[in-house]
Amino acid sequence: MDSSHTAAATFSKILVAIDGSDHAEKAFRHAMTLAQKFDSKVIVVHVMSPPAAGGGMGNFPMQETVRAAFDLAQILTSKFSLIAQQEFGLAVETITAKGSAVADEILKAADSNKVDLIVMGSRGLSGFKELVLGSVSSAVVHRAKVPVLTVK
Repeated sequence: MDSSHTAAATFSKILVAIDGSDHAEKAFRHAMTLAQKFDSKVIVVHVMSPPAAGGGMGNFPMQETVRAAFDLAQILTSKFSLIAQQEFGLAVETITAKGSAVADEILKAADSNKVDLIVMGSRGLSGFKELVLGSVSSAVVHRAKVPVLTVK
């Protein structure tokens, strides 16, 4: 077989989506391992989505809810930057996006950064164990223009 027709996949830029779930951390570690292997740049994206009106956050004022979301975003991006440096010897770029449609924000970040691969957990923080693939992961898989690696 002519080797010129079988180009190996290379991933110069990998986007990994994080949300604080165990699946996201596993996805991040897979992305970092791939980055080491392919000498890739890694972009970590966390999407802050506003709480649904009247749900979830109880009686907290909106300003406190937004502040908590910003704090979580900073904690997560700092945590994953530190893991990248200490455990993998690599620096990562971090993006915090805002939007109620999390999949849309992940796809926008992938497009604007011209990534070759998206890595994400198969399920996020919603915790619906009966879903084989989370709704955000499913939407990204179906709509992405590049390969998507979902990690269990």
